[in-house]
Amino acid sequence: MAPFSRPVVVQPSQSTDPIFLRLLQVRRNMVTSRSSAVVTNGEGGAILNWPTLRCALRVRGPRPADDVWDRYVRPRRWPEWSPQIRSVDYPHETLRAGTAGVARGPGRLPIPFRITDVVGEGPVRSWSWTASVAGVELRLRHTVEVAGTGTGTGLNIDGFAPVVALYIPVARWAIRRLVH
Repeated sequence: MAPFSRPVVVQPSQSTDPIFLRLLQVRRNMVTSRSSAVVTNGEGGAILNWPTLRCALRVRGPRPADDVWDRYVRPRRWPEWSPQIRSVDYPHETLRAGTAGVARGPGRLPIPFRITDVVGEGPVRSWSWTASVAGVELRLRHTVEVAGTGTGTGLNIDGFAPVVALYIPVARWAIRRLVH
């Protein structure tokens, strides 16, 4: 049988991989799903039934919500709080749905992204985007809301399970820096 001809679905109760199982036990807000991971090569993509992982991170901090939102919606400010981003090439001052850019990671690694949604009004502001890392697409949704005298921020990540699992500690560190 050819590789990838059958979906690979890992159920936590059936997994024989102790590292994967430990990740699922430690991270209460994560779930595996039967969704397909999209792997791209720059000219299109292939749908592979690899295990995907969804994760929801939540952090609170003392920084005012308006400042946190400003740091989110101005891509040139991303390197201030997101240590994995060194620079951003984006055609606008603030995020706009349907636009694209490139973030630069360590070693100037290009991370192409597309903004899919921006909601800048209301008690919970949010924006969503897709980013491609090494040809694997991640879907991310960020939220900002007033929390007491500071801000609560959330990040939902959905994508190829190993990539999401590796990104979680970096993402948590970044959003903590965002609100502090």
